[in-house]
Amino acid sequence: MSSVATGFLLYAVIREGFGKFDKDVQAGRITELKESQGASIREMTLALAADMQLPPEYPIRFWKTMSTAQYPSVQQVEEGDVNIVLPVNYFLYHQQHPERSKAILAHELGHVRQRDTDLYMLSEKFYSTVRLVVVPMMCLSLFTVLLMLVLNGNNQVQDGFLPVAVSALSVIIPGAFIVFYMGQYNKIKALRQQSEHLADMNAYLYADGDRLLEVLQTLQEPGRRNNIVHPPRKERIAYIQQLYNPQIIPS
Repeated sequence: MSSVATGFLLYAVIREGFGKFDKDVQAGRITELKESQGASIREMTLALAADMQLPPEYPIRFWKTMSTAQYPSVQQVEEGDVNIVLPVNYFLYHQQHPERSKAILAHELGHVRQRDTDLYMLSEKFYSTVRLVVVPMMCLSLFTVLLMLVLNGNNQVQDGFLPVAVSALSVIIPGAFIVFYMGQYNKIKALRQQSEHLADMNAYLYADGDRLLEVLQTLQEPGRRNNIVHPPRKERIAYIQQLYNPQIIPS
């Protein structure tokens, strides 16, 4: 029963999330990088992919976006393609901090190596899509209870049991859904945050670990929306410290 409910719950999430990359490409928000562009980034990425022993059937394609983000991302991996999206700000960042930029790319390729790139989309869309269901459901529940109270108070309902039963169901059903949702939310959050720690570990191993920690030091703490996607900055640094005992201490 739980697996069936999970399937229905995630259906809208998966339907909305997958294909976002293709929509962005069709809308011109993401454009493929020309062969003459980003030569040093291409060379660095392909060298990292070889060192990390990524499957050779995963050819890497480079894309550019005018997004104000600073760091690249692996937007989608399907049909054997690894699509790395580079914000325009990253090109300048790469020139200023080449070793840090290498650590960032190693982190992203770590997700490819772990085969968990779709988990980012799932966790982010799960938060946004289900939120659009839970809030209206709570509002409808409150409206139903108030309506039954009004009708009962005006003696427009002959059977006193009916408004009580309807009111109870309008609270119990949404309540059960919210409890189930929170359980699934916590599971996805735990999986996603563990995948971030493992990607950080890949970056520490295959790039300059101290530069990775410098990047983590400069990160802003994830907001409420991104809390399901990324662990807190200090937690990520502490995870690396526990494994490798570096000298940089979280501030």
